[in-house]
Amino acid sequence: MKFINDCASAFAGASEVGEASAAGLVGDALARKEAPRRAFDRLASTFDEDRAGRHARNLYRHVLWQLAGAYREWLCREGREGRLGANGEPDRRFRVLDLGCGTGALTQLALGALPFARIAGVDLSPAMVDTARERLGGRVRLFEADAEHLPFSEGSFDAVLANDVFHHLPDGPRASFEAWRVLSRDGMLVLGDTWAPAPARAVLNQFVLPHSAAVDACVRSQAELIGMLGAWFHHVEWERLGFDSCLVVARKSPIDCR
Repeated sequence: MKFINDCASAFAGASEVGEASAAGLVGDALARKEAPRRAFDRLASTFDEDRAGRHARNLYRHVLWQLAGAYREWLCREGREGRLGANGEPDRRFRVLDLGCGTGALTQLALGALPFARIAGVDLSPAMVDTARERLGGRVRLFEADAEHLPFSEGSFDAVLANDVFHHLPDGPRASFEAWRVLSRDGMLVLGDTWAPAPARAVLNQFVLPHSAAVDACVRSQAELIGMLGAWFHHVEWERLGFDSCLVVARKSPIDCR
């Protein structure tokens, strides 16, 4: 617990900055969040059908497959540790956080795929959260929250799902730490995101994304994503998907091959 608190304090960094500078940093951070919040509020009613949500939708089957793998591993651990009832059902639920849940479309698919799951979703956009509530009713706990400052205690989830989210985040290292922090000891992060080869990535990050409707932060390379997540996670696997996507699985603990 002390280690986690120390890490969180180190990220805050406010004690190393003068009051005026700290106020400026906070103002800049809020401004960086407000533009994408407004952009996704505008997109909420059409995101599931229009071009803006196409990339996220193309990743659904890939991230769900990996999430199902995390679920199967969890069931095996529960069985080995004697936490399955006589009927084969686990004593507790598989806890999933959908980070940047948007309209709840992927969350709904996860509910159907994981029979013993309890899912929570967070999104920065109030309109997206409202749309997800209309879709999911009371089956999922939904929160308007920032991926870089999650409102959950340590070890709250067995898996974190982050689909088409990380390239929107200004502070990717902080979000990586937060995902690691809220995961249980054997937890897994499943991340689908945008990818581009080096020349295209440079043009996107320097000239295109700063002026995009959603004010995307940046497209990260394979090395950048692995390095960012590897600062916290024990094992990180990166896979390219097609011409413009990648899939990353990050484990908090070593793989248990028993």
